[in-house]
This record gives sequence, C-alpha cells and structure tokens, in this order.
Amino acid sequence: MKEIILPLTIKDLQIQAYEYVHDLEVYLTQSKLLGLFNPPIDHFAIKATNSQSYEKLVESARQISNKISYVYLDQRRLATAELTVPIEFVKLGQTSYLEIMEPRPNAAASLIDFFEHAEIYSQDLGKIKSILALEQVVHQEYKNPNHEVVVLEINKAKQEIKFTNKHLSQIIKDQEERGEVTLLIDLTKTA
Repeated sequence: MKEIILPLTIKDLQIQAYEYVHDLEVYLTQSKLLGLFNPPIDHFAIKATNSQSYEKLVESARQISNKISYVYLDQRRLATAELTVPIEFVKLGQTSYLEIMEPRPNAAASLIDFFEHAEIYSQDLGKIKSILALEQVVHQEYKNPNHEVVVLEINKAKQEIKFTNKHLSQIIKDQEERGEVTLLIDLTKTA
C-alpha cells in the first residue's frame, strides 16, 4: 500500500488498483476463497488522514471527474466522484466510482491517505456469509440506513474488500431523493 499523492491522476489510481488486486488475490488464495467470488466491482475508496486532507483529495478529484457530490454520514463527509475514465480491476471488472472518505471524528487516524477498500456488489450477501462461515474466515458485518456490508481485511495495511447489497449509484440516487446530497460539480449535464 502506497500513500495517495496529489494531484490525483487516473494513472496513479490505476497503479494503486493493480497493487490492490495483487494483495487481494494473495489474501483470497491464502484464505482458500480464490474463485469463490466473481461479482463485479462497484466502487473503490480512498481514506483521508484528516478533514484538511479530505478537502484536498476532493479538490484534486475535480480534475479527473465528471461529477462529485458528498453526504454527511456517521459524523463525517463521504464524497463520490464519477471519474472521467474507469479504473480497471482485472478480473473484477472496472468502475468509474471513487469514494473519498473523511475519517470519523473518534476513529484512529491513519498516517497516510490511502486506497482503503473496494466494494463488490452482491445480490446475495447470505451466500457470501455462508461461504465465509464454512471456510471459517474472520469478517465483520454492518448495516447503515443505506446498505448492508460484509467486510474482510486483506492485509496488514488494513486494506479491505467489502461486499455490499446495493450499488453506490443507487445509494446516491436515494440520498438525492431525500435531499441529503451536496453537489460540488456536475459536468454530465449539458446546456
């Protein structure tokens, strides 16, 4: 895991994605899970060290995004950027959705801004949970008002793979309908 360096570039994000996929494959092989999961990637996420770093990451993302918005959730801001070019995650497919996370106020801070996780969409989280239980794989489960998630820590750097029962694009749409989203830029609309 490397520190995210500003300005954000598609090339640097792609390199980070390839490194993440390598670590993920090592983890899945060691956990005897390789080949058991083949759903498409939904989005990936960068975790900022602090609020100032979050703001710099969001500002930098403007140069490589068609749309950026954010919401407040769990006492922090979560930004979603729709990138101008999708990032390739090899066998997991590709995604144009980048989430930039401000750290929670009382959470242990990381020392660097880093590629924290990728989320995989699954229509059947019950199947994922059953496989993990059968293979005796340590994992966490959580819910928030938007979706349910199963989380696996894949390396010592605390990077994660998350399985979600709802696409980020749908979560954002639902939040927009509830008036929870603040739009920062939208280059997708034409005059």
